[in-house]
Amino acid sequence: MHKLRKVFPPLTALALGACAHAPVEPAAAIAQQTLAQGIEAIPRGISRAEGGPPLALAIEGAHLAASTCAELGAKVSVLITDIAAQPIVLISGDGASYRSQLIAQTKVATSLRYRRPSLDVARSAETDPALAAEAAANPDIGVFRGGGYPIFHDGRLVGSIAVSGAIGHTGLDERCAEAGLTVLNTAGFQSAP
Repeated sequence: MHKLRKVFPPLTALALGACAHAPVEPAAAIAQQTLAQGIEAIPRGISRAEGGPPLALAIEGAHLAASTCAELGAKVSVLITDIAAQPIVLISGDGASYRSQLIAQTKVATSLRYRRPSLDVARSAETDPALAAEAAANPDIGVFRGGGYPIFHDGRLVGSIAVSGAIGHTGLDERCAEAGLTVLNTAGFQSAP
């Protein structure tokens, strides 16, 4: 993890901040770095963070979340990540926008940072100007939105699931993410510690 912190401070800070309740470092530290430079700077053989949902389970959960939304007419993206906010699986339904993929990343960042559903954080920010300002100042969040849930296993935060793109369908991002969580629940993964 320490080798990655030198290359991608915001991502590892998010993971460490979620664990230690420390503030997330600003992304400006790597803003000048290209994707190719980032790839070259990471040592080979570093695996994704352990403890998150296994790939097959994450695919099944993401598929159920996306298909639940599709059946209700919403074109969404579903992102399931590890503790470092790195994708295990990203599914974008037919017709889902690229923007929904990016917004899903902000919901993941929110649920990992605050260790609770992103809608809960968004509602808290409505009456807490300091919390709203914290989101605005965080380049990985910007605006709090519903649809992201932390994933816990054996009481430890291990990842996140987020759904984005159910425009005009109030509460549907959350409903679809919860459907995906039902799959993860079968293996002991929960949205609360």
